[in-house]
Amino acid sequence: MDPAGALPPMLFNELVEQAPLAIAITDHNGRILYVNPAFSRTTGYAASEVLGGNPSLLSYKVTPRSVYDALWQSIAAGQPWQGVLVNRRKDGSRYLCELSITPIQDEGGARYYLGIHRDVTELHELNERLQNQKRLIESIIDMAPVAVALLDENERVLLDNQEYKKLMGSFGKQEPATAILTSLRAELGEPAWLQLQQKGEFVDQTLRFDRAGGLGPRWLAISGSWFLQSEPSAESFFAAAPKRYLLLVLTDITALKRQQQTQWLQALRTMLA
Repeated sequence: MDPAGALPPMLFNELVEQAPLAIAITDHNGRILYVNPAFSRTTGYAASEVLGGNPSLLSYKVTPRSVYDALWQSIAAGQPWQGVLVNRRKDGSRYLCELSITPIQDEGGARYYLGIHRDVTELHELNERLQNQKRLIESIIDMAPVAVALLDENERVLLDNQEYKKLMGSFGKQEPATAILTSLRAELGEPAWLQLQQKGEFVDQTLRFDRAGGLGPRWLAISGSWFLQSEPSAESFFAAAPKRYLLLVLTDITALKRQQQTQWLQALRTMLA
């Protein structure tokens, strides 16, 4: 027995009618034969206004001609096509249409096209805002006069700026953040370091690094802040497991330390004199 025969024929009609996505069926010439209610809600056109017409009434001039050429080349060859178009509703407003077209042949060999599309305008706008914010934050960090680095739970550097890159020459092949955190833990001791982690931040911890080649010591004032961020992966959707990150800010205070040492030596000479 054919498994499909066990389903009432009207069930397929109801599925298409009640589908939340806009659906249109055209013949091989692109003449619209059917649209579902979601199509009307999305485009503003009633079924009676589009039946017998062409889907091109939805097209808007900013969609490149090459996109439509690729669309027709694909479906004419019997291959499905998927992409994004800029469409125009009946009221003239524009929206981004994520469109999927599948060629279908009946038993007699006649070809039809099944088009399914949805409005992805809000999704695109949200993504663009997030990308703009990301670029803005990266620009601000890169222009900062202090070295900044973002580290993951394994203390791997995910993001840094130009000032941080300048530190690399002082640490040879070792990652500056790794060397700095190792030295800071050693100087503070493990119990004190754990207390800072529980507190969530530390401010202006001073460290000295001796540089090779007779360049003299280098002093850094180190501040850090731990924060949690949700994991965006699919497996974390129902079982959220936030990851911890460390924002490290490094200020070179070598010149200040040298000035302080010079002042101290002058004061000592004055006392001795």
